[in-house]
Amino acid sequence: MFKTFQYLIIKIVLVVALLFLGYGNHSLFSQQTGFTETYFVEGRSTFFHAVRQFEDDLIILGQLGTDEFGNNGVFILRIDTLGEIKNLKIFQHPLNKYNLDLGTPGVSSTEALDIYDNKIYFAGQTQFGVNLFIICLNEDLSLHFYKEYPSIIPYARKTPMIKVFNDEIYTLGYGKNSDLDTEILIHKTDIEGNQIWYKSYNNINYHDFANSFCIEDEGLTVMVNSLDDPNDLEPNNDIWYNSFFHIDSSGMVLWSWNGEQNEEGQALFSVIKSGSDYYYITIPVLEEGNGSIESIHYRPQLVKRDQNFNLVWRKNYGEFYYRNVFTSLSFGPDGALCAAGYIPEDVTWGRVVKIDTSEGSIIWDTRDTAFVIPGWGSRNRMEGITVLLGGSVISVGYTMDHTFHENGLVYKITKDGCIDTLCSTVAISELSYITDDHVNVFPNPACQFITFELSDEQTKYYLKIYSIDGILIHSEVLSSGSAIIKIDKSKFQSGIYGWKIHSDSGVFINAGQILILPD
Repeated sequence: MFKTFQYLIIKIVLVVALLFLGYGNHSLFSQQTGFTETYFVEGRSTFFHAVRQFEDDLIILGQLGTDEFGNNGVFILRIDTLGEIKNLKIFQHPLNKYNLDLGTPGVSSTEALDIYDNKIYFAGQTQFGVNLFIICLNEDLSLHFYKEYPSIIPYARKTPMIKVFNDEIYTLGYGKNSDLDTEILIHKTDIEGNQIWYKSYNNINYHDFANSFCIEDEGLTVMVNSLDDPNDLEPNNDIWYNSFFHIDSSGMVLWSWNGEQNEEGQALFSVIKSGSDYYYITIPVLEEGNGSIESIHYRPQLVKRDQNFNLVWRKNYGEFYYRNVFTSLSFGPDGALCAAGYIPEDVTWGRVVKIDTSEGSIIWDTRDTAFVIPGWGSRNRMEGITVLLGGSVISVGYTMDHTFHENGLVYKITKDGCIDTLCSTVAISELSYITDDHVNVFPNPACQFITFELSDEQTKYYLKIYSIDGILIHSEVLSSGSAIIKIDKSKFQSGIYGWKIHSDSGVFINAGQILILPD
């Protein structure tokens, strides 16, 4: 009798705590509660590259790995602020001649997505050719137009950025000419994708890269990194220059600025102008060992320059590690700068940092990992970032699961730097609002076993169980019918847990909460 009464008291206390944490923050969830979520689309490796806010939802640009026929695909995913899928559209070449490509995963297209006048624009290149493509979608993700543009250079190109302004579309890319020199490519169309001009630029030497530009003075200011490696076998002998040039709306170069040799790291990623100041990512490089990929180490660096490119500050945000970089930047409504990237330490963390622009100091620094494979580690890559009006930060990328497939990855961080493994209120506290009759969970409360009974005819589901503070406790594949899970008390302490089920294609099915009682 006393033990039953004790169970009742524990249950009442936990439910009250849940109400306080979950219901009390329900109306604030879209701006206050962080989470980490993974997505596995069409049973194929899934890479998220770029993210933008669209109305009350998020639009994510991504790419799928190859299927059994060797076909890949690019896609647009629309999710709500709970991370649930609302719409998904996959695109391949309309004539099935070849695939569409966003570039090799690894910060290749973090800005190749834009929203303008309630339409979604994204760009890339044809996989087995060198042609540029631009796709425009309506609000419901239906196709508004697909346009393809024959390249002005003969060898493969990359298209890391698209921007729409003044009813005109600009894309930025680079590729190899017939002399195997790298040329910067800028393309301009009208709002319906009709080509206005297509031009190439060669700034300093044969090896120029340009991944980002900013809009100013009715034109584009393009950030360029020029690299020369006199001897591949000799470490730390690279010569690079970071430079900028500005073009008007006709594509004419009006001015340029060239930095000093090896003045800072390679300026490969995002540049933003705020007021009269430029902010951009650079990556100092340290080569060790035999020159293999694993012996090349990076550190993330941010640079602030005034309108005349005088240095205001240059800051490093970590030590030299293999693949330690920032990849993208975004300003928040409070004027602070947010950067996304990743850092390998004991595991490879996805990383989001908020920075005071006056001196480059860190306001907060959050790190999280999705899958960690025993004996191997983890692989998390954050590529795109955006900041919501309420100050919450969304970052997207990808992670590797236990089958060594990539999964799309979304981090949501509060304006105060709280992500799910660091927060006391998480997305699972909202799941009590979602019910679906074709998933039955019993007994609840549970002590030693819990059964998930699915009446759907689908053959495979993915179950995740989270602690109240958002930590993933248990995951497994479920088949239709019943699945009985033994409650391992070394993992499941007494308390309230949230669970979520997704289909094999990544579509949300159902979610809820369970109460685990002590023995």
